[in-house]
Amino acid sequence: MKREAIKAKAEQDKAVREGTQAPAKPKKNSLQMVWKLLFPFLVYSISTSLIQQAFVYAAMFLGEKNKAFQNFMFAPSLENPELLGISGNGSAVIQILSLLTVCLVLWKFGDGKEMLAVGNNPKVAVKKEKWAIWIGLAVSAAVGLNMLFSGLGFFKLDTGYQEAAESLYSVGIPLGLVLYGIAAPLAEELLFRGIIMQEVKAFWKPIYAILVSAAFFGVYHGNGVQLVYGLCMGMILGCAYHDSEKFILPVVIHGIVNVIIFLASNFGWITGGTVQLVIGAVLTAAAVFVFWKMNQDLFVKENK
Repeated sequence: MKREAIKAKAEQDKAVREGTQAPAKPKKNSLQMVWKLLFPFLVYSISTSLIQQAFVYAAMFLGEKNKAFQNFMFAPSLENPELLGISGNGSAVIQILSLLTVCLVLWKFGDGKEMLAVGNNPKVAVKKEKWAIWIGLAVSAAVGLNMLFSGLGFFKLDTGYQEAAESLYSVGIPLGLVLYGIAAPLAEELLFRGIIMQEVKAFWKPIYAILVSAAFFGVYHGNGVQLVYGLCMGMILGCAYHDSEKFILPVVIHGIVNVIIFLASNFGWITGGTVQLVIGAVLTAAAVFVFWKMNQDLFVKENK
């Protein structure tokens, strides 16, 4: 029934855009809508925590059997060198395995399979030029915002971001490419764009669904800098999915952006300063302009 309701809503929105049908107020059940948003998020959060803990115990067990494996997965704790803690690479391995397992959980128990069937349109083919524009827009926004935040000193002011960054970039490059280029984009896009955005579409117009999923995406990252950054990137990813009707597009965009920022941070390419502040402002402004031109109808005409 859920799939039919969402498809009917999508057909109604299309008819409104084409002028063949007057817009109608969606029927909203507040409690039902809140639950439909919270349920997949709770499934993701709880299952991630449990699965990661299970992999930690498995790593501890295997580490006792194999010294080389233990040295790779664990390192002496900074507080107490006599105790072992998960190393950066060990954490990356556990996160990769956990995120891929969570994808299966969301697919089976979080309505992932059903929501992707609704959101993807096999009849639509995305032109190569459109791929290039969306990827270029996302990269410009990501690099621009990072340079802008660095130049303005936001990274240093936000202690929450500094702690997150220290953990994020303690991972070796090969594992980091897998974690941030494949596992994280796949799991996060399945949750935020694949499920949450489609759930909201059953109640509200597409633009509100994009905004809600972007807000969830920003809050999920847990600090001020990543809240703003996640909100902006979430808008781009949501609009790309809505425009293309292909789930693979936001996944690829997310992966490319993550890898570029991961490498830039590891190699010290984003250093702040006046030059990067100016470049960041120009790239961000260009991204905002292109984003608005591409999605003007979504924000204006479809919202009337």
